[in-house]
Amino acid sequence: MCGFSSMALTQMENHLYGSSRLGIVTALTVPNQNVALISGNAGIVSTFTRGEKLFELSNHLGNVLVMLTDKKRQHSSDNINVDYYVADVASASDYYPFGMQMPRRNITASTTYRYGFNGKELEPNMDRNNYDYGFRIYNPQIGRFLSVDPLMHKYPELTPYQFASNTPIAALDLDGEEAKIVVTDKFTGYTKVFVYGLMMFITLL
Repeated sequence: MCGFSSMALTQMENHLYGSSRLGIVTALTVPNQNVALISGNAGIVSTFTRGEKLFELSNHLGNVLVMLTDKKRQHSSDNINVDYYVADVASASDYYPFGMQMPRRNITASTTYRYGFNGKELEPNMDRNNYDYGFRIYNPQIGRFLSVDPLMHKYPELTPYQFASNTPIAALDLDGEEAKIVVTDKFTGYTKVFVYGLMMFITLL
């Protein structure tokens, strides 16, 4: 994500990736500083500060439930010695099956993270209650997409506005086109990913 400041293009954040998106690094709150190097020449270094890095904790559907910063908060019973450290929670949310946030079950301590249900991004140009799935915009309050499925001719048994083939607890919607379900064998730990056409077969196993 980039922003404009005094007609100069600046980078506001950068995504952290592992096997999937882990979180983001936000813009520096402390500017870079000039320091004297050992050789006597001046150099520019970035000042490292905690709290600018955010990590996602998500469930099997990719729902971002908790956001943690890279800080650790001290706990002291006598205000002298540190007993232990606890995580610094930036935000937390709980969702109904179709994605609407539960009232009074969310925390926003220091920042509003724009990724949430299914790990999708809240649509910034609308009322921020809709999610951008790539091919379509999804409204979790009604549990439906706002436009028809571009693959609706492949699935005549489903309404073209449905979300995740009407199986929101087991599956997520891939990109506004097909449902995706992840199945893990409890004996081998082997994971398989299925789309809607094979999900009907899974229910028969």
